[in-house]
Amino acid sequence: MHRTVGGGNDVEDGEPDTPAQHAHAPGAFDNQVKHFVDNFLEGGFAWYRATHAARMAQVRDDAPVLPKIEVPSRFYWGSPDPVILSAWMDRIPEYFADPELEIAEGTGHFVHFETPEPANKRVVEFFTAAGRP
Repeated sequence: MHRTVGGGNDVEDGEPDTPAQHAHAPGAFDNQVKHFVDNFLEGGFAWYRATHAARMAQVRDDAPVLPKIEVPSRFYWGSPDPVILSAWMDRIPEYFADPELEIAEGTGHFVHFETPEPANKRVVEFFTAAGRP
C-alpha cells in the first residue's frame, strides 16, 4: 500500500520518513539525504525517545496552561507542510503574545532548506529589527 506525503511523493507503508518526503519540491534533498541521516536522525530519534512519556501525558491529559511567550517571534511556515499543517497557524497567537506570521508558498516542512534566500532574508530582517544584527 502507498501513502502520499509532502510534494506528492508516494512511499510504501512501513517505509521510514525522509526529508525528501516532506519537501514540496521533488528532488530537493537528493544530494543531502546521507548528511541528514548521519547528522539528524540519531539525535532526532533520541529526542522522541527522551520525551515520549511527557508527550503521551499531554495527549492523555492535555497540555498545561502556560503564560504566553513574550519575546519577539516570527514564523515563516511552508504552505503545503505535511508535518505541521499551515492551517494550524491560527493557533500560534494562543501561545505567543505578538507573533509575526507568514506563509512560505511552495515550500514544505523544511522552508529554510527549500528556499534558503527568502528564509535567510527574513531571519536577518527579524534580528535587525530586534536590534541584534
